[in-house]
Amino acid sequence: MTASAAYIEKYYPYAWVVLFFVSYLVFYPENWMITDSYNYVNRGIAFSQGSTSLSLIDLLSGEHINLIPAPYNTGTSAFYALVIFMLGKSAIFLVPLFQVIFSVFLLSKTLEKNQYSNLGLSLLALSLSLMFFSRSMMSCMPSFLIISGACYLFFRNKITLKVAVGLGILLTLSLWFRESNVFLLAPFVIHVIYKNKHLILPVCLGLFLGLSPKLMFDKLVYGTYWFSSASSGFSVSALLDHVPEYSIILTVLIPLSIVFIALYKGKADKSIKVSCASFVLLYLFYNYSAVDFSGLLKGSFLTSRFMVPLLPIVVICAGEWLSRNKQFQAFYLVLALMGMVVIPVSQYVFHSLYKGHEKAANEIAALVTNKLVIADYSGYTNTIRYFNPLTSDVDKIASIQHVATASTLDNSLILLSRSETSEEKQMRADSMASKIEGLNLDLIKRIEIDETNWLEVYQEGK
Repeated sequence: MTASAAYIEKYYPYAWVVLFFVSYLVFYPENWMITDSYNYVNRGIAFSQGSTSLSLIDLLSGEHINLIPAPYNTGTSAFYALVIFMLGKSAIFLVPLFQVIFSVFLLSKTLEKNQYSNLGLSLLALSLSLMFFSRSMMSCMPSFLIISGACYLFFRNKITLKVAVGLGILLTLSLWFRESNVFLLAPFVIHVIYKNKHLILPVCLGLFLGLSPKLMFDKLVYGTYWFSSASSGFSVSALLDHVPEYSIILTVLIPLSIVFIALYKGKADKSIKVSCASFVLLYLFYNYSAVDFSGLLKGSFLTSRFMVPLLPIVVICAGEWLSRNKQFQAFYLVLALMGMVVIPVSQYVFHSLYKGHEKAANEIAALVTNKLVIADYSGYTNTIRYFNPLTSDVDKIASIQHVATASTLDNSLILLSRSETSEEKQMRADSMASKIEGLNLDLIKRIEIDETNWLEVYQEGK
């Protein structure tokens, strides 16, 4: 390796962090891009206020409208609650920013201590999935951080008592965010116990400590010590349906992940491969896919969030392979430098791509002041992507399900989210639109979001 190549490799992690930090702040996210984020953030707002729920009175029916319509694991919301309490709602996007930065720090230290190539980190920059979901409020980001921390502990030269406790903590703590993380981390812990049988008690202590937050929050929020997020189930038929999209995800969006995992020959190579294979197979049999809602390409992109926690292990595998195959490092330096281009470009593209969301949210916020806002707050349609606590502080709301019962719609606005992205989304939008059929309403504004999505704003007809 030339002196210049060695210099680039040595300082690559620092350049990566600085460039990502600056790019992220320059193109700072201002609105969430996925409807599920609404639930995570609103739960975080509730936690920051000392509550476990968030609701408003439906002014048409007198019932409570639950502003956290989908029940999810509470760990992600707990992250946001601390930031919201200290810095306010607008600072929540700092959470995924620092989750990425801290993960890169942990992974660079792991690569360095094992004498693996730092250029493995370029896969993070080249992963469009990470670049996209680092701008989201999804559970894949705290999961990404936890798996990075587990790699830092697992790939140490010596597994001490403290390390064993730490691995146990991270294994069960990961369940607080997403249950599937256990498939990645359980092989790590099993390997440690098998090789160090005297550490079984410290590992068990860690398992108990890591599980404690989930048990406590589940009891507070859901009234049970063990809550599991709703699952779409698993089936053999899903395997064949998912092969095309996961081929795209594991070769392009999580770049060359299959290749580097297969070629890995470092520490605990069998356990690492079992970890990755079991994790991927779990999702191959999982019935849910965003392709059903958004088509193959966009759907694969959205589904790739499930694979983001796999990235830290892929980085380690890539670093190990590069350290054994220095003849390819000149080519990989080119890829590493490409990654430095991808970081700012991707942040700019994703920021621009969702300008329509931001514009829609701002336009609605300006319209709804002192109005009763009648809309779908259930998450069944995309309305809550644009009318949400980041953009509007409105306390007069009502469900569109009850609009027909209103004696008058004076000083009210009705919001409808319309979509032609897929048959499923169009069906959902049409079902909400049917609630206002026959009412004397005027369409006062149509807000374009992109080519296939828009919002319609109605008021009482004159």
